[in-house]
Parts: sequence; C-alpha cells; structure tokens
Amino acid sequence: MTDTTTGSGTANTTGLDADSGLSTTTSGTGTGTGTTSGFGTTTGAGTTSDFGTTTGGTGTTTGTGTTSGFGTGTGTGTGTGTTTGTGTTTDFGTTTTTGGTGTTSGTGTGTTTGTGTTTGGTGTTTGTGTTSGSGTTGGSVDIGAMTGPESPELAFVGTRSDGTSQLWTQGNDGSVSPVAQLPDDVTAQQIHIVGNTTYVADETTLWRLDGNDFTTVYESADGFDDMAVVGDRLWFSAAPSGQSGDTELLMVEGEQVTRFDINSGSEGSDPANLTAIGDELWFTADSGSGVQTWRFDGQTFEAVGPGPAEADSEAYFTGQPGGPVYFVGYEEDTGAELWRWDGEQSELWVDIASGSASSSPEDLTMVNGEVFLTATTEDTGREVWSINEEGDTLMLYDVSSGDDSSDPASLTMLQNQAYFTADDGSERQLWRIEDDQAIPLTDLEDGVEEDLTAVGDNLYFLGDNNEMFAFDGSQVTQVDLGADVTPISGTLTSYDDETLLFRGTDNQGETGLWSFDGSEATALTGSSAGGSGSTQQSLFEDQSDSGSFLV
Repeated sequence: MTDTTTGSGTANTTGLDADSGLSTTTSGTGTGTGTTSGFGTTTGAGTTSDFGTTTGGTGTTTGTGTTSGFGTGTGTGTGTGTTTGTGTTTDFGTTTTTGGTGTTSGTGTGTTTGTGTTTGGTGTTTGTGTTSGSGTTGGSVDIGAMTGPESPELAFVGTRSDGTSQLWTQGNDGSVSPVAQLPDDVTAQQIHIVGNTTYVADETTLWRLDGNDFTTVYESADGFDDMAVVGDRLWFSAAPSGQSGDTELLMVEGEQVTRFDINSGSEGSDPANLTAIGDELWFTADSGSGVQTWRFDGQTFEAVGPGPAEADSEAYFTGQPGGPVYFVGYEEDTGAELWRWDGEQSELWVDIASGSASSSPEDLTMVNGEVFLTATTEDTGREVWSINEEGDTLMLYDVSSGDDSSDPASLTMLQNQAYFTADDGSERQLWRIEDDQAIPLTDLEDGVEEDLTAVGDNLYFLGDNNEMFAFDGSQVTQVDLGADVTPISGTLTSYDDETLLFRGTDNQGETGLWSFDGSEATALTGSSAGGSGSTQQSLFEDQSDSGSFLV
C-alpha cells in the first residue's frame, strides 16, 4: 500500500522593509513530501540562512510492510521539499532569496521472526536546495544632524541615495536602527533629546518624535540658530512664522511652548549663544539698551554684564552654577575682553589688549580655577593665554614668536592639562601647556588637523592624511582601527566620554557612522555593519542609562 506524508518547518528572518526601512520579520516555510511503501511517516524541517543559502528539510521515514511467513520487510521513502525565505537586508537595501528544490530518499530494512507484520528500519533524508535571488544591500548612509557629546542619548539622521532621511536611535539592547522616516523635504539641522523625547529642527520647523511619527512643535520665520537643553527644558530663539525679525527666547517643556519677550518691541531681542552651565541658561540678548549677557536660574532672568559688540557675534562662557562664570563682554573703552561674574556682580577681569582695542577671547575653558583662552594682541598675534583664579597672573604661551599668529585651535582639557593645536610656522602640531610653557607633542611631516577630541583618558586627532592618532598622557601613537576604514576630517566626537564616534569611508567607498572602543572600530551603518541596524550590536550596549543617538 502506498501513503503520502508531509513534514514542514518554519524559519524566521529579520530585515528592513524596502519601503519604510523599519524592522520587519518574515517567515520562510520548508515542506517535504515523501512516498512510502507500506504505511510510513516522514517529518522534515526547512532552515533558511540569511543572504543566500537555503537548506532543505531533514526527514525521518519509517516504512511498514506486511510479510507472510518468515521474511524481511523493506520500506523506502522519496520526497521533494521546497523552501522560500527572505534574507536580512543591510541598511536601506532589499534582498529576496528563493529556495531551491531538494530530493530526499531513505531506505530502512527490518528483520521479522515468525509470521506477522514487519516494521522497516529508519532512514534519514536530507535535501539541499540552491537559492537564487538578487537585491541591493548596504550602500552609503549620509550622516546628517547629530546629538552632541553632552546628550545623554544617541541619535542621528541617515539619508540614503534616493534622498529619503530616517531618524536612527539606540535601542535598549544597545543596537542602533532607524525608527522613523522624516517628513518629505525635511533636512535636519539640529537634534536634541530631552528626557525621553527627541526633537528635530530644520530650516523652518521644530518637530517632536511621537511614536514613529513627527509632530510640529513650532514654525519659525527665520530658522533655529541657537538651541540648548537645560534640565527637562529645550530652549531656542526664533521668530513666529510670518513675523521675520521678531526673534525672542522660547522654551519647550512637555507639550507647552512659552515665549519670553525680553524686548517688548517688534524688533525682538535676538537671543544668541545659548549655553547650559549646570542648571542655568546663559545667553546674550538686546532688551533695547544694547547687547548684554543674561542668565536664567530656573526662576528669574537677570542681565549680569555687557555682551559682545553685535547681537549676532559669537560669545563664550565657562564656569559653574552660582559663580564664578567667565564671559566675553564689550565696552567702548576696553573693547571685547574677559569678564567675571562672582555670583552677585560682574567686573572686567583682564584687559589683554590694553585700551579700547579688543583681544576677542575665544575657547574659554576653566580647570582648577584657572581659565585658558585664545586671544589677540598687536604684539603677539593670536595665541593661548591663561589667568589664575585670583586674577593677578596672566600667562602668554607664544607658539609663534613675535606678532605672527599660531592660530591655536581646539583648546581641550585632559587630565587637568590644556592641549591645543597650533602652527609655529612650519606645520600645525599638537601642543600641551606644561610648567608654564607650550610644549610640542608631535612633529609630523604633514602636520595635524585642527580638531581634538577627548574620550576617557585619551586625546584623538587626525593627521593631515586622515590617519588617526591618540595621545594617552605620555605618548602619541598611530591608531590601528582594526578595520579598512578612512575617517572623515572634522567628524570625530565623544559619546558618554567612553566611545569615539566618527564618520568614515570603507573599502567599498561607502560612508557611514563608526565607533571605536580603543581597540577596534565597528561600523554602525552601511554594509560593513554586517547586517541591519536592528541587529548590529554597538558599543553602547552596557550604557543602561542611555537611550538614542542621532547622526
């Protein structure tokens, strides 16, 4: 007698949907059919492998034959199984794989004693099919707006070649993946995370992410030049839609937007240089009597001293809540110089370029009460200076002697010491302030780039040919990234003071976001990530207090 039996199995694969780019789960089913002599049973399960190879089901066939007298019974089963599955895509690509057909056969032999029914032996059947399929995987992900190193969570915007932009965030398992598609024609310029809420600003609109959708929070006539997060509030300066020039200070708290009219006239106060110092907001604004430096302590707005000469001039702050706080103020008699607020009142702290000339301090950084900055005088050009906590000792670190400027940049603190890059007339190199002197730490033939990034106890920077270097406090070494990737200049940033993030180009010419843990670089986007963002484990998996991150 002949019986037909069927066994089936299911394999699930996870990938990114070709249209939405969001994580989807697809099931592939393997089916095997066997014909047995006598009464037999065949079971088989199909297994689908990502990106290509499909293995047919494995079945066990048992045949039962009937004999007369003494004899031997044999049961034979043959079957065909077809498996179809969808492989996992990388980033925004689409891959479809179709399983092949495999033939299974098994023979079992059993021995009977006496007269009766003989049960055949067991044979194992295995068939392997060939998978065919094509699709586009990987590809460059153009990294746009990104949260800064002060953000408690990681999030970024990735744009694929067709112009579609998506918001990527870090999940609770430490992986990064796209979670929402940005509205059409939106080019994110700033991203900020407040508590569990992500905000994205383009040229005219501030958006809030609600689930997988974006909700309009505020529409501005002139864009969003300045934004800052202080506690559970997002601050920004903007003019209402249709009222260009009436720029004032606004605050988002929860779902409520509040506008503060520092200048009650229609001109607006033009708030700028929004900076968080602890739980205080510092900024510059013109209430109608000139540009001043302001602070908000959570309850009260207070003008504490002069601001820069123009409302749109860049200002710098450094210090601690309640004082002292150092800032740059301009007055006609002294020019733009360093001021100090002690918690009650402000005063001119040092007039580096004496008289009405301006030294225009920048890059203000305070460590152990001492303030480091860059400033310009007619005799020295632009160099690094420092002033002690008492305000009675002013030091000049003249890298390029005479009135030539060394153009110092990226003044950075590491282990309570000041580092910067500067050009002494040959090439830009890395320098450290030590024993009241500026000491060169590199002598690279092609020099180094301007930017320095401190991560943990290391200082990272790029050479002029985009090779990466690290300084650990005692020596400079070239970094072996452990991957074939070239960092892109100007993209190194610190995340949570433990991870170095950078944008890089791999050996396929694809660009994306990478992380470096001190020993090996890991691709977070692109084909080099080895799978979709939803399955790629990142270096943030141990950051239990962290959430998302925008690139």
